[in-house]
Amino acid sequence: MTLSLDAVAPLSADRLTISVTAPRALSLAGEIAGRDPVADFGPHLRSVHDAAAGGGELTVDVTALTFVNSSGLRLFLDWVGWVADEPEARRYRLRFRARRDVTWQRAAFPAIAMLGGANVTLDQV
Repeated sequence: MTLSLDAVAPLSADRLTISVTAPRALSLAGEIAGRDPVADFGPHLRSVHDAAAGGGELTVDVTALTFVNSSGLRLFLDWVGWVADEPEARRYRLRFRARRDVTWQRAAFPAIAMLGGANVTLDQV
């Protein structure tokens, strides 16, 4: 089964924009700085996950994400968990594209990739 994000609507709320940029690519831009980002954005990312489940790879570009508070990092950890919880046939690879020159990305995404094991790849640009 191929990834199909056609049904996933873009999201623009607070200071965050989430948009599908290609059939198997997603971009997050802005900031995740609210009090409860899991409640605010988790359902949208879960719909992305549900659309992506079934195999293949999903590229998630966070290079334009300038700030994420500690509560916001939970979104990425949850996402990695959702992939791991899928039956083997429905798992897909998350490929995060992050910037080396953004301190929080340089610190957070290698740890997220390590926790995701074979399900997560990190490209640092």
